[in-house]
Amino acid sequence: MVPGTILGHEGVGVIEAVGRDARNFKPGDRVVIASTVSCGYCAYCRAGYSSQCDTANPNVPAAGTAFFGGPKETGPFQGLQAEYARIPYAASPRATQHVGICHDRHHERTTLCAPAHGYRTRCAQDKR
Repeated sequence: MVPGTILGHEGVGVIEAVGRDARNFKPGDRVVIASTVSCGYCAYCRAGYSSQCDTANPNVPAAGTAFFGGPKETGPFQGLQAEYARIPYAASPRATQHVGICHDRHHERTTLCAPAHGYRTRCAQDKR
């Protein structure tokens, strides 16, 4: 690990701002973010295996999957245990494979679940 690296793989939060090309999200959306970073365009992403993306990691495909808050080899992506986080590739057509939106109005009773393998995220309502 590089000293000063922000840790944290998965994240939950509220979107504060979006880039001009990110059309799947808007400020105020409550989201859950998977641990892996994926481009949305490679063969793995198009087939739905975004956790196997071999394009997002700038350390060449042989370096393996890119993820948030990992060692230097997993890419230059700071972790999600932070007040604010920037999510790369949020404008990709398959961004919702690694960032899920919860539309439940009763958000105080909502549990957000992020699958460990980068499959499509989903929301589940707590039945208490």
